[in-house]
Amino acid sequence: MFWIKSLPTTVQSDMNLNVIQPDAIITFMHYYIKKHGKKMRTGSTAGSSSSASSTLQNYYIAASLLKNVIGAISSILSTIYGRIEMWSPVNHSGNPCKANSVILFKNSYIKQFSKNKIETPTTPITKSMLFEIIDALDKYIDEHLQNVATKLDIIKLLLLNRDISYYIYLFISSQRGGEGCKLKTANVCFNRNPDDDTIEFANVAIPAADVKNHIKNNFRIDRHDMFQKGDKYCFIHRYQMFKALCIKHGYNETDMKVIFPSCARNKTLDYSVHMKYNSCIDKFKANLKLVGLQDKYIYLTLHSFRRDSVQNYKGLGESQKDKGKGIEDEDEDEDNEDNEDDEDDMDDSA
Repeated sequence: MFWIKSLPTTVQSDMNLNVIQPDAIITFMHYYIKKHGKKMRTGSTAGSSSSASSTLQNYYIAASLLKNVIGAISSILSTIYGRIEMWSPVNHSGNPCKANSVILFKNSYIKQFSKNKIETPTTPITKSMLFEIIDALDKYIDEHLQNVATKLDIIKLLLLNRDISYYIYLFISSQRGGEGCKLKTANVCFNRNPDDDTIEFANVAIPAADVKNHIKNNFRIDRHDMFQKGDKYCFIHRYQMFKALCIKHGYNETDMKVIFPSCARNKTLDYSVHMKYNSCIDKFKANLKLVGLQDKYIYLTLHSFRRDSVQNYKGLGESQKDKGKGIEDEDEDEDNEDNEDDEDDMDDSA
């Protein structure tokens, strides 16, 4: 939706965004679903709700994307045009995205999606997308967090470096976000070259009880792995850099029980508890917003890392099983792993 913000005010006025009605929102969503959605499989249907039937008979998009698009429109109308209040059908004023008809359209779509179990393949994060996200986060760190002085700046610096390591790990391991965030220090053995003490590869050995039955729990991560782009995009290098930053700012290596620690309420890392998946989801969206990529990549989720990882390994002639992962459920929606309780992890507000 960034293009709307970039339009001159006079053009926005011509689009009548200051007085746009709920019907126009629904009409636009039908257009959006048809333009960006995927064709239904033969015999599939998302139901016959009167508010959402015509377009949904032939096309679908992920429910999360539908909510994100409507939310982005609502945000623009609120922040730019001051249309904050709930929609009033009597006065024809307020935010049209909050109108009952739009809410009914959204809820009906999501309900029919769930009822009919329509598959919603996640949009993959390609290597070029991952590089762009890492570059943008590194640029933010260079411009805003080089000389950290406050406790808040320190935790921001540590969390961003932790997140970069996490994103690279998800991509190269093909694990789901809910599995990857639980990685323990004891699960990873970094193997050093005896000649120059550099780490050449890491062996990951996760107890079978900590992963799903179809996920093989032993695999190897080589330096630079599939990227061959240098240290900047290497999990081994980025994790060691994150670890060194933590030690620099007072954390003891002996206390580092997990690879991706959570953030406590007192704005410090808690190395006794791994990140929570719900918090990882929120943090990913917050990081994209932090570097101005939220509109460009509005359709991406944490599961997107795994989707393209699967495709890359297939392109290299390797199955996920060869890399230590199962492929039986690669089309499963990432929402299915978002079931664990989310403790008071403050990642998204740090």
